[in-house]
Amino acid sequence: MQYLINMHINKSSIILDFFAGSGTTLHATMKLNAEDGGKRQCILVQQKEGD
Repeated sequence: MQYLINMHINKSSIILDFFAGSGTTLHATMKLNAEDGGKRQCILVQQKEGD
């Protein structure tokens, strides 16, 4: 996930994840921001299962 996020040059991007699950995208975003001083934001969406 970090590789895909890091492909985008803009370090102030907003990343949208419609399949949040375990939050892998959020963790990758936070780690990259810590490493390179970026200000990326991450929006996670998870639908309730079973309905």
